[in-house]
Amino acid sequence: LLRGENKRPHVLCVVVNDQFSHTNRKIAVPTAVAKVTVAASEQLQVHVDEARKPAIQAAIVKIMKSRRQIGHQELLAEAMRYLSNLFTPDPRTIKEQIEFLITRDTMRR
Repeated sequence: LLRGENKRPHVLCVVVNDQFSHTNRKIAVPTAVAKVTVAASEQLQVHVDEARKPAIQAAIVKIMKSRRQIGHQELLAEAMRYLSNLFTPDPRTIKEQIEFLITRDTMRR
């Protein structure tokens, strides 16, 4: 795996042997894992939630175009079922997006 070249008696130069292969074993070289802080994790979650809002809105509009009239709980359940293929939606976020679409006059109560 490693090849040592001893050009000077007190210094050992180690080089990776690219021609090394072993038929029975594979060697996994571990990579460095970055530690994520709590603040960075929260910031990432906020960014992910913001990125999911258009997908939630699109699902709600698509459901409403196909159904024309639907009850709130049915719409919530249908949106959760529709979005479960993409990600696990939060019911609170779906409700917020329904309210947002109502304020934008995309939907009526």
